[in-house]
Formats: sequence, C-alpha cells, structure tokens
Amino acid sequence: MKGLNLIIRMMGILVLLLPVPALTLEVKQGKREVEGRKVIRLGEVVVSATRSEIPVFDAAQSVTVISSEEIMASPFDRVEDIVRNVVGVYNYRHYAVQTHGIASPLKMRGVGEHRILILVDGVPQNDNFNDAIAWVAWGHIPKEAIQRIEIVRGPASAVYGSEGLGGVINIITKKPKTGRQTLVRGEAGSGDTYEGYSFYSQKIKGLGFMLAGGYEESDGFYMVEHHKPYEIKRDREVGKVLGKVTYDLPHNSNLSIAALYYDHETGKGRKYFYDDLTLGQYWMNYNYGGESFDLKGLVYLNRADKTAYQDTAKDNYSSLYRKEEIDPTTWGADFHATIPIGSSTKFTLGAAYKETSWDYDNVYVISTRDAGAKGKQRSISPFANLDFHFLNNHLLVNLGARYDRIRTWDGENWDSKASAGKPAYHNKFDSNTEDSFSPKIGIAWHPDEKTTLRASGGKGFREPSLFELYKVHVRGGGTYYREANPDLDPEKIWSYDLGVERYLTDTLWGPDHFLSGLCQGLYWRPSHRHGHLCPRQKNPV
Repeated sequence: MKGLNLIIRMMGILVLLLPVPALTLEVKQGKREVEGRKVIRLGEVVVSATRSEIPVFDAAQSVTVISSEEIMASPFDRVEDIVRNVVGVYNYRHYAVQTHGIASPLKMRGVGEHRILILVDGVPQNDNFNDAIAWVAWGHIPKEAIQRIEIVRGPASAVYGSEGLGGVINIITKKPKTGRQTLVRGEAGSGDTYEGYSFYSQKIKGLGFMLAGGYEESDGFYMVEHHKPYEIKRDREVGKVLGKVTYDLPHNSNLSIAALYYDHETGKGRKYFYDDLTLGQYWMNYNYGGESFDLKGLVYLNRADKTAYQDTAKDNYSSLYRKEEIDPTTWGADFHATIPIGSSTKFTLGAAYKETSWDYDNVYVISTRDAGAKGKQRSISPFANLDFHFLNNHLLVNLGARYDRIRTWDGENWDSKASAGKPAYHNKFDSNTEDSFSPKIGIAWHPDEKTTLRASGGKGFREPSLFELYKVHVRGGGTYYREANPDLDPEKIWSYDLGVERYLTDTLWGPDHFLSGLCQGLYWRPSHRHGHLCPRQKNPV
C-alpha cells in the first residue's frame, strides 16, 4: 500500500508541474491541425502495454518497438541478440555462447534471470520449469517471420501476471498479406558454419498462409585459447519451422492458427556435456473488431522434450555419467474484451488460465540409481484495464489491475542414493495456493505535438517455478549442489518511472528515469542502487 501511495503522489506532482497547452487543437484520426499545418503522430502502435492498440507516443510506460525492417537489418538471428542495444536492456551472455544452461541472460532495469516475460503472439514462453526458452536463446522463431518486437519496461504483472518483474518482450509474428512473398537466405562462416533460411507467405481472398524455417550447423570453437585435453569445440545443429494459417471471418473478425517446431543439439565444450531440445508449440488467435466492442481470444499448448547429458569430474570428464530427461507441458487460454465508453474512455476486461506439468528424471548410465522430481502449477487470473483521454487527447491516464490465484500441487522429489552428504530421500509435498493483486497507474502528457512526459508505477510479482520448488540441482560434475525449497514465497517488486521523450525533427530523444524496490525469494539483490529490499522466503536455502 505504501508503494501505491507513492505512485499516486508522483502522478499528482507530474500533472501540477506540467504546462497546460492551448486546447483549440482538433483531433482527427490520429492527426492534428495547428494553424493550418498538419502534424502527424507516429504510426507505430503497441498492444503489449495495455492489451489494446495505442500509439507508442501515448504509452504511459516506457516502450520500444523494433520493426520488421530493423530486425532484418540486424546481423543477428536470435532475438536475445537483436535486442542487445535497446535502452534499458542488458544481455550478459557473450555473442558466441549459444546456450547458458537454465539461466536466461537478459536483464531489464537491473531485473532479470527469468524475471522478464517473453511472449510470442501473446503466448507465454517462460515454461515454469527451468526455462526451455533459456536453452533456445530466443532463436526458436525465424526472424524472417517476425513483424515486430514490443518491449515494455517495468513490471507487467497488472497485464500479464507472473514473470514480468523487469518487463515484457512480445514477439509478434507476421500475418500473410495479399500477394506472394518469398525469401531465401544463406550464410557461411569459419568453423564450418553454414546457415540457410526461407520464408513464404501468400493470401488468396480471405485465406492466408505463411511458412518460415531455418537450419544451422557449425563445428564451433574453443572457448579458451589454451584448452585442456578433455575440452572440445562447442558445436551446434539447429532446425526450426514456423507455419501459420489465417482466415478472414464475417463481421470484422479473423482466425489464425500457428504451429512451431524447433530442434537443436548443442555442445558445451566437452564430449559428454551437451543437450538435445525439441519444442512443439501450437496456438490459435481470434480477433473481432466491432463498433460496440473488440474481442480477442487465445488458446495455446507448449511442449518440450529436453535431455541434458552430464559428465563427471571424478573421471576427468571422460565418460557419460547421467542424463537429465525433462518433459514439461504448458497449456492455457486468454480472453479479453475492450469496450469504448463514450469517445474518451476504453475499458478492457478479461481472464487468463495457465497450467503447467512436468516430469524430471535422472538416468544414471552405470548404476541403478533412481532420482527425479515432478509437480504441477495452475493459475487463474481476471484482469481489467482503463484508458482515459482528457483535454483533447493531451492527457492520457491508464489504470490497470490483475488478480492471480496460483495453485501448486503433486510436488515430489526423490533420490535412491545418498550424495553430497545427504541421505537417500523421497519427499512428497503438500499442495499450496498463493494469490497476488497487482495494480498499476500511468499518465502520459503532451505539452506539444512532439513531446511526451510520462509517469507510471505498479507492482510486479513472480511465482516460484517448479524447478525452484522441487528440483535438487547438481552441476559441475557434482561440484555444485543446490537444494529444492518448497517453502519459497512469490517475489514482489514496486517500480516507479518518470520519463520524457522529445522529437527533434524525426528523431526521438529523451531521458528516462526509474526507481524500483525489489524483494526476491531466492536471495537478496538490489535491482537498482536506489532500490529497497525486504525478506522474501520462509525457509532460506
């Protein structure tokens, strides 16, 4: 509550300090006429900030949109590399490192490592186990198929629920257009590196289809100049295909069905230290745009089949020690309607459902040892959003809130052999239910046609993943051991932003400042040097 009061005070100060422009401007379809001249706002729109389309210039939160042209002009193919140079986004993974275990490398405003929500056409990619998306390095979507990437800085829990403490990155794929589009691209490089990509799209009357894919292989490289005898080059082999079918229905509505297949094998520098991953993702979007309301619906299914091959330091990494076989499945639905109230207000009301289940099994090659874990997690989440436009669209106010009720059950972990000073065990954990209410508020003010002053604040939260709750994690050939902690509480953060953007001719310039207070469930770490912390866990590990 203290955080919410501070947000409200900040909004009031901003409004009182800003100059009031003349209110004689006539707004017509996104254009304004000033003394006979037409000043046209930018055509870029963003949907990730409020779930309804608004111009980026009007967004109360700090937003960046990377266009299809910018994506294709980038020398990189993976999204995590394409967003490297975006202000407020930090990628600590080296360009050449193709995977990084379970650690997601992106941070946004000091918050990261599984605390940035990744979406593809609105489908959550964070898998609640150990982030299959971190293994993929966000390269599972062929960049030829990406229409734009929307980056919203700051907590997104009022809109999307768990995960988005630092912000949200929404990868929006292309829709087929009238006519035919074809692209073929090939690349070659050192280390016997070869890559090939293709894209095809066509729309005939109301039926459209799009197909994009790519294949990569490389013998790789050594990570260090003076490598040890057991170290080898980090090779990789990757294949991916994305298909989409769209159909225009009567009454200003349309339906799209998409399917993604991704498969990779990536080496990590030793003969028996590598991983295989196969992703299968399927989603369907429905959109209706009417005069009285807009309706959007989404259903999805994400499946992953992951195998991590592990060696051991006991024999100088000379043989295969065990295989980690992981089979997470996530499915869900999301529906919301946007209703205009008069000419100056939009009200969005919706609900989301998400359920994740996984089975984890340790297969030991030279023994009968049995170890593993499993669990399930479900969230039910109603949400609402209000957009107000005042003073001939010079003042825009955004209010939003979401309630998440998350149940975790069927949690178990076991190991038939004592290790790391621990006896054999088989634990069955009680079910647990957590709830979280996440509000947000934002103001955007246009003192003139080329300037936006914005302030926003809100709460974010992240429910502990099934990995953190139930899995005993062993790495480094047995040199790293981390206990499971079924008593972890959700992480929470309050964040407050002040920013100004000014267009000088067609160029945007402007500072953006933020303040956040972060409480984390696994350990304490400030998200910003002006942040404040509080204890987050019941039973520290």
